[in-house]
Amino acid sequence: MTRKADDKKSDLPYQVGYCKPPSSTQFKKGQSGNPRGRPTGKSNLATSLTRALNEKVTVVENGERRKISKLDAAVKQVINKAAAGDARAFQQMVNLSCLVAADDGHAIPNALNKEADREVMAQLLERFHLEGSTSSERRTDTDQVTGTPTSAPALKRKPS
Repeated sequence: MTRKADDKKSDLPYQVGYCKPPSSTQFKKGQSGNPRGRPTGKSNLATSLTRALNEKVTVVENGERRKISKLDAAVKQVINKAAAGDARAFQQMVNLSCLVAADDGHAIPNALNKEADREVMAQLLERFHLEGSTSSERRTDTDQVTGTPTSAPALKRKPS
């Protein structure tokens, strides 16, 4: 080191170096490192979404005007579409009900029992195979769903 560096070092109350900035550049007591910081009242995505979903809209139900939240209106719309037979709306309704049940701590019983599903699939496959073939075309195979032996029509290829 040079003589000037030694003189400066002796003026400081402690050794300046890695992770030891000069005390003149350190934050003063009670001073924040981010003086402007995030403005108070600044909302995040969750707050904005909650605020938007709780806004009131006017709807007409059974000839009567009512004010309900946008969330209630959206849920009613999804359920009404599902009841009308919209498959996408039905899937959304099932997903929403699963989310609500998970939040409440209630487990939704599995609507699709695996054993019952296998039986139904086996019956459907058997019915399709019986309707589509005669006894001379039939062969014995293992059902992919249940693993039990079934009779299925032999596949015929069309001549190319």
